[in-house]
Amino acid sequence: MQPTEITQFDHALECFQQMDLVLLDLVLDELRTCQDMPRRKFMQMLGTAFRTFREKGNTWKFH
Repeated sequence: MQPTEITQFDHALECFQQMDLVLLDLVLDELRTCQDMPRRKFMQMLGTAFRTFREKGNTWKFH
């Protein structure tokens, strides 16, 4: 039995689930846009959203 290959999508999904902005920044392509905005802007907005979730106690992880 061969091991399942973990894709970039799998890594990115795990980062979202863990609300790990630092690792997500490493996983995403630097030259691609996200949600039709530059990656840097997307990461800033996502960081704000992750902080809001944590401040409100919403740290439930999807496993």
